[in-house]
Amino acid sequence: VRKGDNKSMGAAVFDLGELLGARGGTKAKKLRGGGVLHAHVRKSKGSGVLRLQLQGQKLKNTEGFLRKSDPFFELSRRVDAAGAMTWDNVVKSDVVMDNLSPSWKEIAVELSILCAGEKD
Repeated sequence: VRKGDNKSMGAAVFDLGELLGARGGTKAKKLRGGGVLHAHVRKSKGSGVLRLQLQGQKLKNTEGFLRKSDPFFELSRRVDAAGAMTWDNVVKSDVVMDNLSPSWKEIAVELSILCAGEKD
């Protein structure tokens, strides 16, 4: 794998309702290739903003023997495109260089971007 190529380290889907209902607004999911992804969410009242913080733990190294991966995450929304459900990326995090247990900064996403303003 060449430096700069994005190779998947794994994927996880978190249900926002389950996250909000979880103790402390935090859940963790094991990734198939190894490692754990933690998600933390806070309910924001009246502002129409989702605040989210993610942390990885012992993620899979996809860079090879002498290097470490540069993880990032993407948030996607489900879109009905011509009768078929697809995923559309709406946010990409900063890349954390050479780190298999990254902590990303909290991000704020307008609900109008994430779910077209439909809060139900």
